[in-house]
Amino acid sequence: MERRLEVVLDPRNDELRRVVECVSGIGSEWSWAVAEAFESEADLASASRDDLEAVPDIGEKRAASIRERVAR
Repeated sequence: MERRLEVVLDPRNDELRRVVECVSGIGSEWSWAVAEAFESEADLASASRDDLEAVPDIGEKRAASIRERVAR
């Protein structure tokens, strides 16, 4: 719960969520899950596909799409 509150209050997560929401098939629910799992865009960019798949409900296809997006 504490981490979720930090995610909501930290303005850096807005940018992280915007990046993730640019991926087709990723909406606000999943972007919040990603923001909760990763502290920054740099953390997200260095995340492996397995790291992304570990985020609840992201799965293999969404993880691949997110990795492709943040690699740009």
